[in-house]
Amino acid sequence: MRRRGDTNTSTRKNKNNGFTSSEDKKQTDNTPSDIAIQSSSSTSSYWYTSSLLLRYLGFIYGVAFLVAITQGPALLGEDGIMPMKNLMQRVLTSYNNNTYEAFWELPTIFWLSSSDVTLSVVSWCGFVLSVLCVFGYGCVPLFSLLWALYFSIVEVGQTFYSFGWEMQLLETGFLAIFLSPLHPWRSRSRPPSFIILLLYRWLLFRIMIGAGLIKIRSRDPCWRDLTCMDYHYETQPNPNPLSYFLHQTPHWVHATEVLVNHFVELVVPFLFWIPVCSIRLFSALVQIGFQSMLILSGNLSFLNWLTIVPALALLDDAFIIRILSILRIKVQQVPTTFSISWSSPSSMI
Repeated sequence: MRRRGDTNTSTRKNKNNGFTSSEDKKQTDNTPSDIAIQSSSSTSSYWYTSSLLLRYLGFIYGVAFLVAITQGPALLGEDGIMPMKNLMQRVLTSYNNNTYEAFWELPTIFWLSSSDVTLSVVSWCGFVLSVLCVFGYGCVPLFSLLWALYFSIVEVGQTFYSFGWEMQLLETGFLAIFLSPLHPWRSRSRPPSFIILLLYRWLLFRIMIGAGLIKIRSRDPCWRDLTCMDYHYETQPNPNPLSYFLHQTPHWVHATEVLVNHFVELVVPFLFWIPVCSIRLFSALVQIGFQSMLILSGNLSFLNWLTIVPALALLDDAFIIRILSILRIKVQQVPTTFSISWSSPSSMI
């Protein structure tokens, strides 16, 4: 009779002699990415999705604060084109110098000080916090501070901060507060909130449907006779070098671009809600590709870069892991308590 433990002993001998069973070989052949893909195949998980989204949003925040660093004093400073101190003084006067009521009319940190130094400190603090998020340290306190600092700048930004992408960044950043972990120093034990990911998809749906409907409702015949792109590239606010060459393409190409625009903005958004993985991934890649083309062909500040953020919420871990594997970036299994090996800290954000 074989004593208890003989099986383990013989197994160790076989391994020492270089022999492994077919079952052992099957286990050793699985790479971490294979294991992670298998674990994500039955039900979608969003660990890597939330990490990618939050890091990328940190990059967008960094660009926005860098703009405030370089242009803020000339636009809103004490000797700027539209000094924020003048705006704040008007608000304060309208409330009979009642600072408390004036604050609720114009909630901003600059009630403490509206000097150029304060503006620079706020902008630099926001930029540093953004860099921390890019490197994987994003958490509830950091994203809350980023939102509050940028909101303070937008509130006093007047004409220069009245564009749609400012509000879009604030809404996108506000959702990130509830998607990020409480702190970055420990592994995350709870999966990212799927409700917040759905809200990101809803945000993207509203953006794209709104952009499509405003063209149709503008009553400009060029969107119906497919001629808008014939002159778009030469009349847009800030053409890119590629814009000249795109403008030279024949009319049928421009007509196709208009049709693609209508398809991406008025049809694809409805695919976000179809519970079929392949369709959802298709809609995500279409949106990301569309925004990338807009980035290459024009310049609308960071609007198109920002619109990619909610599109990332359409991806899942299995897809991202495949991409990372193609790029030969080492990934690990997606367990209950999770940390990403390609992040700077040991925790998952």
